[in-house]
Amino acid sequence: MVGALAVLLVLAGCGSVAGTAKPEGGRIDPSRQVSATGAPKLVFRPVLQVGSASGTPVRTSGLPPEPTKPATPEAEKDVTRERSARQSPTLAAGAAAAFATFRCPEHDPLAGLDDPTALLLVCDVKGESVYLLGPAFLDNRQITSSSSGPAESGGFVVTIGFTEQGTKTWGEFTAANVGNQVALVYNTAVLSAPSINGAIPDGVTEISGRFTQSEARDLADQIAGR
Repeated sequence: MVGALAVLLVLAGCGSVAGTAKPEGGRIDPSRQVSATGAPKLVFRPVLQVGSASGTPVRTSGLPPEPTKPATPEAEKDVTRERSARQSPTLAAGAAAAFATFRCPEHDPLAGLDDPTALLLVCDVKGESVYLLGPAFLDNRQITSSSSGPAESGGFVVTIGFTEQGTKTWGEFTAANVGNQVALVYNTAVLSAPSINGAIPDGVTEISGRFTQSEARDLADQIAGR
C-alpha cells in the first residue's frame, strides 16, 4: 500500500510503461470501483493546500476500513457534522485555523460519504498529512487500465489509462495545472498526491517516484480496484 509520499511523485505523458519487463496488472474490475456507500472508491481532486498532521499517524500500513452507509440516526448526524466542518465553502479562507485543529481520524465517519462537488479537508491514508482539496473532477469509472513496471531510470512506476471522456477531462486539467498537485482520493483519504509535470493530452499517464516493486504494484491495484 502506498500513501502520500514525502517526495512528490511526477506525472508525465507516456506511451508505455518504461523498462523491459512486462507490466504487472492492468485489469480493471468494475464491480470493485464503487464502495458500499454507492460512491466511486477513487476520485481525483486538485490540491489547494497541504500541511503536516498533528498527533500520531493513525496507521503504518494498509488502507482505511471499507466505508458503509450510516446505520443509525446518530451515525447520520456524524456524517452531517463532518460535512459541515470539513466541506464548508469558508475553508478556503480559513484553512490555517482548520489545519491547526483537525485531527486525522482512524475511522472516518465521512469515508465514502463526502460531497464530491464541495471542498474537502482530509488526511492521507496514514494520517501524516492534511490536505484541503477542491471539488472532484474525475473518478475511477473513467480509468481503463492500471499497471506497474520498472522505470528506465530505476525503481518502479505506475501507468494508468483513461476512457475517451476521461482522457479529455484529464488532458484539460493537466494542461491548466502544470506544477500543481493532484490528489488521488481513495474512500475519502489521500492515497497519493503527485505533482503534474506537463499536459497529458493522450490520457496515458505515468506516476513515478521512489517506489519499490511492491509499492508500485499495490498502488496500481488500488487505482484499479483489484
